[in-house]
Amino acid sequence: MRLSELISYARERHHIEELHKWREMPGLSVLVSPTSGKWIALLMRERDAGGRIRERCDLKYSAFRELPARDYLTQGFRMPGWLGVRFGAETERAFLLHVFDFAVEEEAEKVEGYYRETAIPGRSELPARIEAIYACEDFLSAARAMEDYEDNCPFAGTVPLYQPEYRDLTPNELRGYFTWRAALRRGELSPHCDAFVYLYLSELMLGVGAANAAEALDCMDAFASSYFSAGYGSEALQRNFKNWRFEYAVLNRVDAARVRAYENPALRHWDEALTVLREPEKQSDEAVFAALAELGGKKLTEARSVKGLGDRAAFYYAAIWRSSAPLLFAACFGNLRMRAWKPFSDAPRLKAVCERAGQDFSYQLNELRSFAATGNGFTEYSYLRQQFDSKRFFAFLKEADTALRVRFLRGKALKTASVTQDAALQEVFARAFASCEAMEAAQKLAAVPVRREKLADIRAAAAVTTAALLTEAETGAEREERKRWEAQKLPAEKDPGLAARINGEDCRQTGTAERNASGEGKQGQQGASRQIEEIRLAAAGATPAELANRSETKQTDKAERTAILDAFERRCLAALLRGESVRAELRTAHLLPSLFAERVNEKLYEHFQDICLASEGEELFLVPDYREEIETLLRETEDE
Repeated sequence: MRLSELISYARERHHIEELHKWREMPGLSVLVSPTSGKWIALLMRERDAGGRIRERCDLKYSAFRELPARDYLTQGFRMPGWLGVRFGAETERAFLLHVFDFAVEEEAEKVEGYYRETAIPGRSELPARIEAIYACEDFLSAARAMEDYEDNCPFAGTVPLYQPEYRDLTPNELRGYFTWRAALRRGELSPHCDAFVYLYLSELMLGVGAANAAEALDCMDAFASSYFSAGYGSEALQRNFKNWRFEYAVLNRVDAARVRAYENPALRHWDEALTVLREPEKQSDEAVFAALAELGGKKLTEARSVKGLGDRAAFYYAAIWRSSAPLLFAACFGNLRMRAWKPFSDAPRLKAVCERAGQDFSYQLNELRSFAATGNGFTEYSYLRQQFDSKRFFAFLKEADTALRVRFLRGKALKTASVTQDAALQEVFARAFASCEAMEAAQKLAAVPVRREKLADIRAAAAVTTAALLTEAETGAEREERKRWEAQKLPAEKDPGLAARINGEDCRQTGTAERNASGEGKQGQQGASRQIEEIRLAAAGATPAELANRSETKQTDKAERTAILDAFERRCLAALLRGESVRAELRTAHLLPSLFAERVNEKLYEHFQDICLASEGEELFLVPDYREEIETLLRETEDE
């Protein structure tokens, strides 16, 4: 609203002309009451420091302290005890003009003999229920008495009162309210003054016009979606409505999912972010990154590491926070705190809603926010935003960005002071990167296909080749040798003397084994053990050929374990176990990593029944599940 609109209204409605009384101050003028001849408004036009013209006025109205709070209303600028008004986009035209009418009337009433030609209905002309409302003790009893009342007397004016009682309205204003409410209940929405809306909302929350809390909320939701969405109602009214609806839903223990939709969005997002960051191990990478971004804003989303890593940014930042959470969560966000919760603190007539909640009231809104009744009122348990150490949190994001750029993007560390000078935080970052590398290695291994059909083909081809290499002479010699030893077999049960000879030999060999154990070491022990085992097998009926074959099998097993991998392969596997790269060794041997991995996997497939080595580019990776078995295999071959 502009100052010129007030001047035009004063001229057209009250026949009051603007008077410029000071030539040296052209920005100042006055409006004078036509009844008393005294000032009722001082108009001011002044330039601010930026050269813009500010429009203000001081209005002579004694009851200005009873007016609802407005950002553009203040104490008089030049006239103490008057109402000061700032003109601008937020200034409500209808409200201010109504106040101006009151000021004109108030000044006129000071003149003796003044008569206001206003149609005031006689008491006999008022509906009995309207007349009776002024005799009610409190707002709740009056609201219940008028719950089903309807009228047909529209009121086109404005009631400039903040949260009025029924008794604060004139009979015509009351009848206008009940006419407007009746139309609203029929679905006929029409804008009106904030005073009428306050009355309607207060009735719903006190249980007038609704059977229960859920129905009251349904009515409030429907009203908000049509009335406020259409642009009706002041900002103060809409702000109070949102706060009251949330408090009403909590006190009536409405389903938490619905109440969270009424919660202040800033607090809801705060709770959601802290729920994720407090236990990040239970959350996805994307959820952790979104929570960090909710609190970090552009400091995270526009960081160079985020842009450089692209889709992998969430993976790395989530890993870093999971490692950092035990160290930083409490330092950044504090602990759960208790504080006083005062619902409807600015609406005394709605205290009945608090009383109905009872002394045993308790309510869990989410994992981090709850409410309870105490002897003196209500308490709220939550992580307070006042505890948020944003400086520490932003320093963490800055260091994470730097560490990621240096490690993965080959960026340069920032020249400013670094919080990673703390050894504990350095260790946290190291654990995070180790975790990332392990997870990436596992993902790479999972993506390597196992070509089992190829290994089967290789084994089949090897069998064919072996058979082809055996000459007829070799196979014939083998048959003759087997016949010769079968002819010489002497079962123990057919020769009783054999058992005695074997037993005597067993005793002699045992003594030899003991001597070897005391004087000749490991080699003697092994030799004696072999001799004893051969004697026992002979006692069981084994032929010399079988004894020889068994001895040869043992030697072959050892040889095969040693020969399954050559020295170069064992050396490379040992380096990989130590976490070292073997790129240089493979390059010197003119081997591709993929071919080397395939060669080792084929040799060890009989042992593991799976691949144990994978390649990615120029790097080789051991399958984590087989690390211990590979270490054992290398240790055994070294001992032998």
